[in-house]
Amino acid sequence: MEIIIVTISILVITFLAWLINKLLPFKVCPICAGVSGTWFLLLVGILLGWLSLANYYLLIAVLMGGTVVGIAYQGEKRMNVAPENFLKFKTAVIVPGFVLVYFALASIGWLALVIEAAVLVAVMYLYFVQPFLKERPPVRDKEKVAELEDKMKNCC
Repeated sequence: MEIIIVTISILVITFLAWLINKLLPFKVCPICAGVSGTWFLLLVGILLGWLSLANYYLLIAVLMGGTVVGIAYQGEKRMNVAPENFLKFKTAVIVPGFVLVYFALASIGWLALVIEAAVLVAVMYLYFVQPFLKERPPVRDKEKVAELEDKMKNCC
């Protein structure tokens, strides 16, 4: 039964992230949000006493491992890692990531959950928001931009 709940959660959160992407100026990986959001919500449910740790421990471990691999994959794409450095980059992300997952699972609690949330937000910012901000040209003076646009339209 737990695997059905987890699968449905991944699908629902993935779909919601896909919908939200239509509103956001930057794009978040929907399946990444589905997997990470599911293990995060499972931990919240466990900490609130709504879910049994014994029933969900293995699934949370699998999902957290998937998140680590997803971070490595997205990082490779987003950080423009050169092909000759793929293995180095993935190793530098995945090995410490699995160690961090081990410690997160060994110390399930509210403080660990807050730290996990901070890490997820930092990765999301680094991989999805920051590249969007770099691509956007800065607009310092909207009036000046509008004036220049008018001049360009009327020049010929």
